[in-house]
Formats: sequence, C-alpha cells, structure tokens
Amino acid sequence: VTFLIDDFEAKRWVNMIGGPCSSWETDPYKASEYCRASFNEDERGGRKATVLRLQYNLNKTDYNGYYTKLNGLDLRPYKYLTLWIKRSEKFYPNVFKIEIKTNTKTAFYRYTFTYSDVEWTRLEIPLEKFYNFGKPDNWKQASELTIVFEGRQTKPASGVLYIDDIGFSSPVSFYNRQAALIEKEAGNKNKEMRKLASLPEDELLDLISQKTFDYFWLEASPVT
Repeated sequence: VTFLIDDFEAKRWVNMIGGPCSSWETDPYKASEYCRASFNEDERGGRKATVLRLQYNLNKTDYNGYYTKLNGLDLRPYKYLTLWIKRSEKFYPNVFKIEIKTNTKTAFYRYTFTYSDVEWTRLEIPLEKFYNFGKPDNWKQASELTIVFEGRQTKPASGVLYIDDIGFSSPVSFYNRQAALIEKEAGNKNKEMRKLASLPEDELLDLISQKTFDYFWLEASPVT
C-alpha cells in the first residue's frame, strides 16, 4: 500500500493532499545562500515524468532545502517513507537530511549518495530508522516533511538533486491491521462523545471540573 504525497505532475506548489510546498532558506535575503525549487521534465522507468529539481548553494553555517506540508496525516498505518532520487552528474550533495515533523516532535534520517545514484533510485526508508521517531503513536498528526541541505554536512557547497513520487508505504497486512486499530479507536471516541452529550448539564460541569483539577494536579509543571 502506497500513499503518494506528491508526484509533481500538476506542477503546482501544493501537494496531492492539499499542503503547500516550496523551497526554504535560513536567510532569504542572503544572496550567497539559497535553494531554488523548480519542475523538470525527465524520463524514469521508460516513461516521461515531471520531477522536482532542487538547486542549492551553501556557506558552512547555512541550512536550506524543501518542505511539503502533511496536514496532520496519520502515519501509523505506514512503515516506510518512499521517494525516487537522482543526483546531477557533476555537482550534487554527498549527503542530505530528511525530516518528518509533528507540532511537537522532529525525526530525521541522513542519506548518503552512492555513485549509482546518477540514475533514478527508489528509496524505501523504514520510519523506525529515523532518529527520534520513537513510538508510532507519536505520529497521529504529522505536520511536515522537509529536505535539508546542511552547510556543515553537505559537500560540495552547491549542487542539484532531483526528487519524484514522495509517499509513505507499508505491506498490505500491516496497513490493514493498523487501519483496523485506528477505526476502533475512532469508534471508541465517538462512543465517549455520545456519552458526554447525554449527560445532564450539572453532571457534565462536575466532570469538566474534575478533569481540569486532575490535569493541574497530575500533569501541569509546578514551575510554569
């Protein structure tokens, strides 16, 4: 099962799930540091395709790259991040970083290019290999996927990277199992909401008061 985030065929700065996407820079006003995103016609697997072209230039302390918003996508049914990559023949990043984010968490994976990547190569990166990924339940609402060129890591200081078909995938059995758990969780939440909606007003206010007290007593930091 593969869920595509973007195949770039529409040539728009909005991905296939409605999230904005674009290049980004540490300092947009710094002429010596930039990442320029554009669409390029190429051939992959015997067919013509529109792909993403990223041209970067860095100083040692700079960071730049490309982002695509995930709009709260639930990653629990997926085991892998998938994408196709190709480097330019002469100047290309020896390594780049891929970040996946929620509003409170960032996990990352660094990919090092090989000589063969001058041709289109499909990456299938296990999500568990991302540093700081942790438990799947942390990823109920993913917010963003980011490609990062790092001045201290990426050599040479300028180059070109091609990307196509960014998505998430998993074996059918794993996907179905996770999807069933998510559906069951949603059903339990709906039951709880219906139960709350049926409570008399005074009982509902008492419950809210108790939950508020429990939060400040058990969860809130005494410092803040």
